[in-house]
Amino acid sequence: MSVRTGQSAEVTHWRNAVVTAYAVSGIAFASWVSRLPAIRDGLDLTPEVSGCCCCA
Repeated sequence: MSVRTGQSAEVTHWRNAVVTAYAVSGIAFASWVSRLPAIRDGLDLTPEVSGCCCCA
C-alpha cells in the first residue's frame, strides 16, 4: 500500500512541475507578444519586416 502511495505522490509532483513549466512559459510568451507592436513602432519597422524578424 505504501509503495502505491509513494508512486502516486511522485506522479503528482511531476504533474505539478509540468503544469508550472507550461504556465510560466505561456505567461512569458503572452507578455512578449503583447509588447511586439510597441517594439515594432519604437524601431520604425513595417509589419512585414517585424514578421520576418520573428521567423528568423
